[in-house]
Amino acid sequence: MKIKKVVTILGFIFTISLLTFCDNTNRKTDAEIKTETIDSVSNKNEDFSISNRKRKTISDVVNNTYKSKWLNISGDTLNQIYSAFLHFNLENKDEVDIEFSPECWSSFPLTLTDSTIQVIWNPKIDSKYDFEIVKKIKKNLTKYQNKTFIILTLINDTTLNATYPYSSLINELNKSDKDRIFFTKSFNIDKR
Repeated sequence: MKIKKVVTILGFIFTISLLTFCDNTNRKTDAEIKTETIDSVSNKNEDFSISNRKRKTISDVVNNTYKSKWLNISGDTLNQIYSAFLHFNLENKDEVDIEFSPECWSSFPLTLTDSTIQVIWNPKIDSKYDFEIVKKIKKNLTKYQNKTFIILTLINDTTLNATYPYSSLINELNKSDKDRIFFTKSFNIDKR
């Protein structure tokens, strides 16, 4: 009788362990891994203050190895509103990764000139959910395919100016969130 109880208990423990091991709900998406990587790299590099790293040319922005992010913050201290975050040289130096939220990213190819970064509309979406911004990107996949949709110029070592050749596309993307403007006129290096 004792052996049956022990076998039953061991079987129960094995079944629970197997179910826990196979549970996919705790697996992280690529976007979550990217965010953790950025945060851990940022924390390790605190000795190299972002403000002390001068970017003199547009290629300095793209070839940045410190994994800094560029964004626009508006609103007062208590009610700050963030644009999309631009990440250069995160996984591929020929792409910019745009973070709409920790669960929603899209990568776009880029080309460099002497004074600009040209972001090409050929998105690779990495999103945990089907957010409105994802729907808008998917809706416009072919219409702007392989066209420059953002032109970034370096104003100073902490500011990128953005111009948008297709304002109708940018307006549609920005309207996908009622509380935020993803694509703004400028992006600043994140000093937080």
